[in-house]
Amino acid sequence: MAMTSEKADEVKELQKAYKDLVEPLRKSQGLRLCVEEFEKDNDANFHIDFIHAMANVRAQNYKLEEMDWITVKIKAGRIVPALATTTAAIAAL
Repeated sequence: MAMTSEKADEVKELQKAYKDLVEPLRKSQGLRLCVEEFEKDNDANFHIDFIHAMANVRAQNYKLEEMDWITVKIKAGRIVPALATTTAAIAAL
């Protein structure tokens, strides 16, 4: 399927807008990304809040039932140990 000139122009505009947003971040020395350990029990770090928001966005997108915050926190607390256990079992095989 060929791209129309209108679509091509729109893509170019979006690419320019993206570059305009990203370029100051690349030049900035004060802004650095760092690794953050997942901690479900520290509500001040907003990890569960972010997971709650993204899970409900996904639920709306796929017409699933949304979850409340505490349900997300409980499930997140169970998933991390389950992943470690599964990884160890697969490595043992």
